[in-house]
This record gives sequence, C-alpha cells and structure tokens, in this order.
Amino acid sequence: MAVDADSLRMWIDALSDLSAEAIETAIRGFNRECTDYPTPAAVRRFAGPTDEQRATAAWRVVRREVARCGAYCRIEFDDPIIHAAIRAIGGWVALCNTQHDEMPWREKAFVSHYQSICHSGIGQFSPLTGLTLDNQPLTKIATGLLPHAAVQRLVQHENESVHHGLLSSIHCSAQGVPGT
Repeated sequence: MAVDADSLRMWIDALSDLSAEAIETAIRGFNRECTDYPTPAAVRRFAGPTDEQRATAAWRVVRREVARCGAYCRIEFDDPIIHAAIRAIGGWVALCNTQHDEMPWREKAFVSHYQSICHSGIGQFSPLTGLTLDNQPLTKIATGLLPHAAVQRLVQHENESVHHGLLSSIHCSAQGVPGT
C-alpha cells in the first residue's frame, strides 16, 4: 500500500519526538499485539513514556541522587537531558542546597525544562560538577530511561556551539583581538 505525502507528513509530525529505536520498538510491539491498521496514536502507545512521564521518572532519580551524593559530587546521569534541565533550574549545587519545602517548585521547574529540552534539543548536557575538585571521578548514574531523540539534537547543538566558539577565537586571534 502506497503512502501519500500528506499521510507521511502526519506520521513524521506525530512521531518526531521519538528516537528511531523507540519507533522501531513501537512498531514491533504494535505488530505483535494488534491486528488492525496502525495509526500514529496506536503506535505511540508502544513507544514508551511521554516526555512528561520521562521527566517525572528522571526527577525521581535526581531526588534520590541529591540525597545520596549531595553537592560534593561530580555526577553523570546516563540521560544527558537531566544535566541540561538541572542547569536550567540553577545547577547541581543549588539543587542540592534547596530546602525541603521548596522542592515541589524545583520539581515543577525541572519537569517543565526537561520537556522543553526534549522538544527543542537545546541545552548543555555535560556532566554536573559539584563542590569538588575537577579530578574527582564522576559518579555515573543509570536512570533506566531509553535514549530520547533530543539527545542527538543536544549533542549536535553543543558541538555547533563549541565549533562556533573556536571559530570566533581563531578569528579574534587573526585580527589581533584577545580571545574570549
């Protein structure tokens, strides 16, 4: 059965926030469980959690690690979107120093930023540095979340930013202007 351009655009739009792996998993799950013709909504049900569900699950892991590691830790979650969302709400140290009664507000901000980063793919995803020396080993944290499609966009955006910064420095050096 041929797919027309409008149908293809609809499918792409409906599934654009999913990684290729999530789409493949969803289609396999749909084919295994269903007998009717697939719709984007039906396929999405097999694709795993929504961005909001991911953000909520990520927040649970973050809260656990705040209690376990605290501000004196260099930390790397296997979901780099967490790093970008934590930076967006003030950073690791500020989060670790948040009073208990302020945590619901931090959660709300984290979930909102996490979802925005999933959508935009823009943020800084490098590991989080606490109140410690840079040579302290990273504490690596497994979240249990599958990679999100935004992770590739995050990597691409950060690489472009680094590349742009290097080009600016080279240009300034060539012009005799002190680098930034």
